Amino acid sequence: NGMAIFNVIETSSSPITIVSYSQASSMTGIILQSAKKRIMMPDCHFLMHHGSLGLEGTHQAVVAAVDRDKRAVKRMLEIFALRMINGPYFKDRDKSLSYVTNWLDKKIKEKEDWYMDAQEAVDLGLADGILGERGFKDLTAIRK
Repeated sequence: NGMAIFNVIETSSSPITIVSYSQASSMTGIILQSAKKRIMMPDCHFLMHHGSLGLEGTHQAVVAAVDRDKRAVKRMLEIFALRMINGPYFKDRDKSLSYVTNWLDKKIKEKEDWYMDAQEAVDLGLADGILGERGFKDLTAIRK
């Protein structure tokens, strides 16, 4: 269901802004990437992880679920890497999308649950700004 929300926002002809008030964790972090403008509150955190998978059933059903999960992780990494490659951290480093994707995958595996504060998310290109800071003074200014 989260990917359906992502797809609707990403393909919308309206310039959608998402403001994360408390957290952009797991699927909500992915959904945030679909917006034209991605704003975080100063005390908001961002969480990235590979997620979890609980399985039971026949061998074939479990193998099929693992394959599906691998595709979902690949898509998640792609979504984040596409935003990160143009963010402040990677923008001037002349790195390929493949490099950023692999770097990101390695970081998530190292940390398992990778928590970032709002500024870290902005620095990595996972958000465009923090409410109350330069360019994002208040919601009225953001809407303009």
